[in-house]
Amino acid sequence: MWLRGAAGLALVENGWSADWPLFRGEGYGGVATGKLPVEWNCDPAAGPDKNIQWKTAVPGLGHASPIILGDRIYLITAESEDAGKRSLKLGLYGDIKPADDNGVQTWLLLCLDRKTGREIYRKPFRKQKPGSVRHTMATHANSTLASDGKYLVACLGADGLYCFDKSGKVLWQVELGPMRLGMYGADWGYSSAAAIAKDRVFIVCDEVKEPFFASYDLRTGKPGFRVSRKGVSERSWSTPFVLTQAGKSQVILNGYPWIVSYDAFTGEELWRLASGGDIPVPTPFVAGDLIYITNGHGGKTPVYAIRQTAKGNITGTEHVAWSAEQGGAYLSTPVVYGGNIYLVNFNGVIRCFDAVTGKKHFEQRLGGNSLAVAASLVAGDDKVYVPTQDGDMIVLAAGNTFQQLAKNAMGAGLMATPAIADGVLYVRTASQMVAVRSS
Repeated sequence: MWLRGAAGLALVENGWSADWPLFRGEGYGGVATGKLPVEWNCDPAAGPDKNIQWKTAVPGLGHASPIILGDRIYLITAESEDAGKRSLKLGLYGDIKPADDNGVQTWLLLCLDRKTGREIYRKPFRKQKPGSVRHTMATHANSTLASDGKYLVACLGADGLYCFDKSGKVLWQVELGPMRLGMYGADWGYSSAAAIAKDRVFIVCDEVKEPFFASYDLRTGKPGFRVSRKGVSERSWSTPFVLTQAGKSQVILNGYPWIVSYDAFTGEELWRLASGGDIPVPTPFVAGDLIYITNGHGGKTPVYAIRQTAKGNITGTEHVAWSAEQGGAYLSTPVVYGGNIYLVNFNGVIRCFDAVTGKKHFEQRLGGNSLAVAASLVAGDDKVYVPTQDGDMIVLAAGNTFQQLAKNAMGAGLMATPAIADGVLYVRTASQMVAVRSS
């Protein structure tokens, strides 16, 4: 059957396997089944390893999250020829200057054995100066791979769109041209992942001068439609979300000043919603009968729950099941689990609402004033996992009241979102991949 709501749709016999084929797994939902870990340690400074199945060093810099196909893990990274400039500045700050890291980069596709962490291959697929700069908190390899189970697709913005087979061979590539993504005259680089539906690839490049949404043939890279987003979105770092229902597919794009849905086969606009936060990063997703979208910055951090029957300009209409002007997320994609939606803002404040009615259950600061969160939430086994830039994975009990179960040291900052398969958390830190198991 074709599964609804997955950016990478897969044909399977009895539902989803243990694969985690794109950012946050099926439909970008971020929810896993099975027993999951609560407590562990991966920081030598905090003591010996605890409940760590394996850990493997990852070269270069990359915030791309791992994806899982069968017994293999795939991710991308970028190595700078100037090792002295391969630094990240994490945490809470307002400096908008880009990183001084514009020398020659080598982009690598990495493949690891899921059970042991052994590196199966590393395949360089691009070597040159980057087509855009990066934020001091970002990298030149921010975008998570997307897969339909056969092909792997990486979108790097000004550094190209690539399709690989699972052996790491480049099947095709498309140069997307120079682009700037930022505001206040700054340029912060690209982060949107590609999306896949059946035989098509979808990308969004909301760059300053010529923002566009486009499709390509998955097997050949042949261009499909290209839709200008001038006047629709001034900027976005979000990933397209493909929703398929009753044989029809729409692609929903977070953006500012408009959140917009397009027909997946024609590029025709289906509906739009006036946005609130002027730096849209979180990815839309579906849970139950509702589409959830949030964004932040500019004074507002709205969250919207939208009915799947939406069409036309839905701002202020019954097509919005509920919304909150404050309470959403700036960078992190929320998770819906156990009837609630959990959202954590960049400053470490987590909020929980009823996913259907919008009733707020709690609001809580996770740590000190310096704690920052950029990676997205995942959940399962009655737990919600919050990766922090401080290098801790905070584990919360799912429910209507705030309860912190554990704070687990990872030894390095967390900017990538974990993947989950067969009860194991696969976590990319700033320096390595780590497999965390239950005790």
